[in-house]
Amino acid sequence: MMMTDGRQETTVDHVVINTLYDMDDAARCLASVGFCLTPRGYHTLGSINHLVVLDDSYVELVGLPRGADRIRKELLEHPKGINGLVFAEDASDERYTYLTQRGFRVDPPQKFSRPVECGEGTFEAEFTAVRLAGDTYPAGRVYFCHHHTPELVWREEWRRHANTAYSLASLSVVSAYPAADAEAYGKCIDRTPERDEDGLYIRLPANRCLGEHRPMDIRFVSEDAYRGRYGDLCCDGSGRSSYFGAIRLRVQSMDALVAAIEAADSDVSHVQLSDGALAVGISLFNCLLEFVEEDHHASKT
Repeated sequence: MMMTDGRQETTVDHVVINTLYDMDDAARCLASVGFCLTPRGYHTLGSINHLVVLDDSYVELVGLPRGADRIRKELLEHPKGINGLVFAEDASDERYTYLTQRGFRVDPPQKFSRPVECGEGTFEAEFTAVRLAGDTYPAGRVYFCHHHTPELVWREEWRRHANTAYSLASLSVVSAYPAADAEAYGKCIDRTPERDEDGLYIRLPANRCLGEHRPMDIRFVSEDAYRGRYGDLCCDGSGRSSYFGAIRLRVQSMDALVAAIEAADSDVSHVQLSDGALAVGISLFNCLLEFVEEDHHASKT
């Protein structure tokens, strides 16, 4: 849906985990708990990545190649862990103008690409990013991504995971000031935070490719509430006033997920939560994943 000024309705595109120089170990760890990762990508910006492609979005591991002459300084400036919240965008120039007029400090639209190897050959996946200034939100990088070649990302062979993950359900922002942070995030996407028994949240669609709108929540929680829910599995906030604390994913089968985790040869810990969700702590790259089983998987093939 397009807004009257040319911007599209905001949806979530993906979330990012910064591995810094430990991409090999991070990729091996995620693969060992049942995720199918895309082949390693090499951005023209100087970073490397792997994707966990979901039906409606994806989780991106982004890191730095060892020994390279060109590296992304913006990644070095952030600690290892959940590092990025990315909204979908199809009108980058309009978004840049709009955010600037609203008083945000925004980098001009940045084009970049990476080769993608698939069964039909090697092609160039192309993107344009509109990035808010790096210090806008203490938790990490927030930006808008225009996929010029989405068919090179949401490919069927990368959307099927042994742990049955298929959809992005939420991203938690752990904050010393949850209400203020919720307002600040809502301002850049024209959304007013809502409140429920668990606190504040902003609900967005997270399904831009298939036309189905499963909700994806950005949830704002206090440090006490976060630690009360996850205990020893919590991420290290590195002294920041807010940080991304957990990525919640939908799975088709909790049994399949548990089987994958129990067979993993990586250093992961998991805890069954009182509401039936499963929390998985990955200390290797300061990450916490939470999984919830939903019985109405509407994936299209």
